[in-house]
Amino acid sequence: SYLVVEKWIIDRISGSTFDQIEEIMARLKFCLQASALQKELLEVLSKKRTLSQHVLVRAKIVYMTCLEKGSRSIAQSLSLDRNTVKLWRRRWMENCEELDAIEALSEPMRKKKKLLLDKIVDVLSDLPRSGKPSLISDTQRELLVAMACESPTEFGVPQSHWTHQTLARTAVQEGIFSQLSPSYAGVILKKRTSTSPQ
Repeated sequence: SYLVVEKWIIDRISGSTFDQIEEIMARLKFCLQASALQKELLEVLSKKRTLSQHVLVRAKIVYMTCLEKGSRSIAQSLSLDRNTVKLWRRRWMENCEELDAIEALSEPMRKKKKLLLDKIVDVLSDLPRSGKPSLISDTQRELLVAMACESPTEFGVPQSHWTHQTLARTAVQEGIFSQLSPSYAGVILKKRTSTSPQ
């Protein structure tokens, strides 16, 4: 309730410096924006050993903030810079609406937890890096995948199954690519199968 929150603020602000007050308000805002279910899942993630080290540490940052720990305390506890702690608290808060929307879905609790857990891991993961744009078009990818689904004999290749080498060579002969290495043909197919709906 508002009275409890007001008392919490007054208890902590009395005799504090401006920096301390700013930290208290940031923690309060954060605590009010993380639901009980989100806190529960963060606790699970912060103890999970199968996560990447980066995501594990970030889950601990967010979970410790939910426990009303300050950025200085968290930074010291996890041997991090305070700015790192603030960065991941801010990233969490920027995604609160999306997390809440997932939680509000009328799905069975088990499915909802899975969706929420996946989103939390996504929030705590590095953003995709901008890199060199792909030199291969979506059409070329689709044509290569379609070719891989056909029998090699349809293209005059006397084999029952494609190898990356014969697939790459045939794709060049068919004019789909001007050049294509066998290893990159394998990469394209692997990406395609890993992003296909199950």
